[in-house]
Amino acid sequence: MERCFFVYMLRCTDGSLYTGFTTDWRRRFNEHCSGTARSAKYTLSHPPLRMECVWQSSTRSAAMQLEYAIKNHLTRAQKEALISSPDLLAALLGARLECSNYQAVSEVSP
Repeated sequence: MERCFFVYMLRCTDGSLYTGFTTDWRRRFNEHCSGTARSAKYTLSHPPLRMECVWQSSTRSAAMQLEYAIKNHLTRAQKEALISSPDLLAALLGARLECSNYQAVSEVSP
């Protein structure tokens, strides 16, 4: 069985956005909501409201590269555009990533 990795963006109650990666995005969202996620330092002070978008990749390194690119190379306006249309990934990050490695998950409601 092939293992998939997911990069996710969630919106917090204060309107801020948090990006991370995991192998089970539904479980990770619940961990953030309960404060038990290992990397929940940010979301403890910014409680999660909803999962905005999720992308799937087949390798851990691809997921890490996408998470890094979203966190460090996109403006707030670009992140909001990406949320409304997850397929804009190639338009926003095409020069930085091989965007064919990522597929937007269409059903995002944990």
